[in-house]
Amino acid sequence: MPLSRRTFWALALFALAILAAPVWVFTELPIVDYPAHLVRVTLLSHLPLDPILGRFWTVHLRPVANLGMDVFVPAVAPLIGPVAGLKLFATLGLALWIAGAGLLFHGFWGRYDAQALLAAPFAFNLPFTYGFFNFHLGAGLALVGAGFWVMRDQRSFLFLAAMAGLALVLLFCHMMALAVFALLLGGIELSSLFAGGFGLRRTLQSVCEGLIVFLPSVLVWALWVEHGDGGELVFDFLANVEAPLTASTALGAFASNVPPILIVLAGFVALPTGRLRVAPLGIGLLLITVLATLLMPSEAFGGTNLELRMGAILVVVGLSVLAVEWTRLIPWSRPSLICSYYFALLAAGSALTIVSWRSPVDAVIELRQMNAAHVPYGARLATALVDWDELGLWHVADFAILDSKAFVPAFFATPGQSTMRLNQPFAAIGAANANDGGPILVSDVETLLSGGYDGLDDDTRLRLRPYRTLACDFDYLAIIGSPQEDLPADFIPVASRLRAGLYRIAPVPERHCSPREVQNESQEAQIPLPLRSSKILR
Repeated sequence: MPLSRRTFWALALFALAILAAPVWVFTELPIVDYPAHLVRVTLLSHLPLDPILGRFWTVHLRPVANLGMDVFVPAVAPLIGPVAGLKLFATLGLALWIAGAGLLFHGFWGRYDAQALLAAPFAFNLPFTYGFFNFHLGAGLALVGAGFWVMRDQRSFLFLAAMAGLALVLLFCHMMALAVFALLLGGIELSSLFAGGFGLRRTLQSVCEGLIVFLPSVLVWALWVEHGDGGELVFDFLANVEAPLTASTALGAFASNVPPILIVLAGFVALPTGRLRVAPLGIGLLLITVLATLLMPSEAFGGTNLELRMGAILVVVGLSVLAVEWTRLIPWSRPSLICSYYFALLAAGSALTIVSWRSPVDAVIELRQMNAAHVPYGARLATALVDWDELGLWHVADFAILDSKAFVPAFFATPGQSTMRLNQPFAAIGAANANDGGPILVSDVETLLSGGYDGLDDDTRLRLRPYRTLACDFDYLAIIGSPQEDLPADFIPVASRLRAGLYRIAPVPERHCSPREVQNESQEAQIPLPLRSSKILR
């Protein structure tokens, strides 16, 4: 259904308002990494660090491939505050995905079309609800850049320089966003070569244009950007197959791509009658995106859950490359009526998201208030989950950094990936990479207390490394889930809530803990005692 430019962008803005509503309805958000991000950008917005927090972390602003919100939010925080700034950053990511889908469709088909708006729910995808905001916004920027790229047959040097600048922005926003941009542009150029023939001149032109756009970013990454622990390269091909089907949208609390799958299937059924068309310049792009989705590693360059990030990209590309002629497929329907149905369904999905978020938001507030009321200033706070079902609340303990000036080991300070850096000797009990220092269960606590750390498998040892002498290194343990009654006597109940409990760990001097080796240093040092003072005015 072709639309005028003004109508399309007005409807796109309306779709954005519907999608972003859950983000702005609640004060707290049940987004997995949101607490860690909010704490970090709040600290960056109010430098210098508090002296107590300065014992644990140092702000080390340096070129890392993960700077998007760390630059944006402190820049706007003086005007609107860090909370609104982070929500604005997340909303901007949604806007870029919607705009990118519209520009890609326009580039392939030469018109603005309501079909491009079908991609809107897939902007609200699992990477977004997991809190991968830097990647999410960067991927939206990559889609926008790809849309402009496909719309330009003749590309001037000024245009190529602008694309090279965009590639640099994507590098510092998130390295995988830059990879998505390269994938999209490479697929478009491959499609163009398929359509026009692999002539030597055209092939060399594509290669030269690619070098102009991406060589500066590659050189900057190789020579200037700080690299952290790359971790292992892990593949899970079954997860890659499942991701496009189950991990590309979270609107309405449903992880399902059933609507676009039905659209595509209906289009293929109608293919002999010409109701589904394939953009010639998009064939190579669609093939490359499918291959990248199926072959994507689950872990690489210190990042995890990479397979979740390509599913929505594939859906947007598919909805841009494949055009369904709706008026022929449903000849008795009016375009305005179809649009009305669509926006009604979009609003229903957003309303369902708000309803489904209410309970986890209450849990976030409950846990944050419990820690704020009972964790002393300067304490070291560990967290354990009763079950993996509580994984979404893992980073809520990070709010204690703001509320109680506490040390929380899971707070993002990964070398090469964060603007925060752990001071020695606290680096010994902080996460060193994406897997190190992952979530622990109450059953893991029991294993650690019984001295069973050395007998665990390698993956579990990596996840539990910062907590291997938990009783010696931490002062409080927050348990997310039903409060426990069978913990050892050294864990003294402090507070109990419906979905969480807080326990004080007997002080270190009573445990006769031996000194432990400080990470990345040869000497040994005793982790200093926390400040046991009462709370002061904030």
